[in-house]
Amino acid sequence: MARPPSNQLLGDRAELLKKCFNVRFDTMLALSPILC
Repeated sequence: MARPPSNQLLGDRAELLKKCFNVRFDTMLALSPILC
């Protein structure tokens, strides 16, 4: 059962967002000693 292209696009966008958020979260964790 194939998923609609829009769903696939939404999934890719979600994955990209999650990856970006993870990177930003890691960066914030790394900078937290400096910021606090």
